[in-house]
Amino acid sequence: MVRTTLAAVYVLTALWLAACGRSTPPSPTPTPTPVTPQGVLAQSGQVMASLASFHFRMVHEVGSTEMLPGLKVDDVFGDVQTPDRLLAEFRGLFGAFTIKAQIIAIGEENYMTNPLSGVWEKVDTQVTPIGFFNPREGIASMMGQITEAQFLDPLPTNSDVFRIGGVLEARALRPLLGNTLTTELVSVELHIEQTSLRLLRAVFEGAVTPTDQPDTLRLVTMSGFNEPVTIEPPQ
Repeated sequence: MVRTTLAAVYVLTALWLAACGRSTPPSPTPTPTPVTPQGVLAQSGQVMASLASFHFRMVHEVGSTEMLPGLKVDDVFGDVQTPDRLLAEFRGLFGAFTIKAQIIAIGEENYMTNPLSGVWEKVDTQVTPIGFFNPREGIASMMGQITEAQFLDPLPTNSDVFRIGGVLEARALRPLLGNTLTTELVSVELHIEQTSLRLLRAVFEGAVTPTDQPDTLRLVTMSGFNEPVTIEPPQ
């Protein structure tokens, strides 16, 4: 009886030691979700829609934008306070005269300084950038309409930005440029910061409005994200 009990103990001990000696199988490594241009654009659109404020600049490297009849603007820069406030300064030509003025957009109300007197006046402009720079309805919507999106640099990239190229219908830029062509396509290149997924730079090449020349080239840059900004109607 004792001998049988000892044999059973030896067997159980051997089984326990064998079990302890087995290596625990490694946990399966999760398959990483592939990074795609469409995924980056969608996530960046969500990030931009959450911003409280930012600084912007739109420069025309080729061509200009007609903000008012006869007033062609080639450089616009300023600040956006979401959801619907903008303070900007623009430079351009009115006929043969170089002008500089400011514009405040608050909702549907637009005010502009008279280029000659500097006095603020309420205006009905054909174009105001506030529609485009509304992060949810403008930027995010535009990014969601890009087709044929592709990375312009191989991944992983040594740069700290994703460069994404694609094609955009001109009418997707109506919030930024007002009256747009209905059937034209423009080439677009976006620079999106990899860590924050904020849109830093957008280049639009091609005619967007009826007054554009075919090789019009617009460069939009954004910075100063969520910095304190207060925009009020002019006094």
